[in-house]
Amino acid sequence: MFPPHQSVKDIFCLRATRKVDPYHKVSFNNLKFRVHKAPLRKEVELRTAPNL
Repeated sequence: MFPPHQSVKDIFCLRATRKVDPYHKVSFNNLKFRVHKAPLRKEVELRTAPNL
């Protein structure tokens, strides 16, 4: 995994913060994603990169 701001995709990514629910899931644009190692009920930063 690259550190933050080290690749072109990371520089041009879209960022959003979401709160992890008790089932280790976050919701983004009506999609649910499981984040296994995220602490419960804490905010996480999601980064999505467009296809370049």
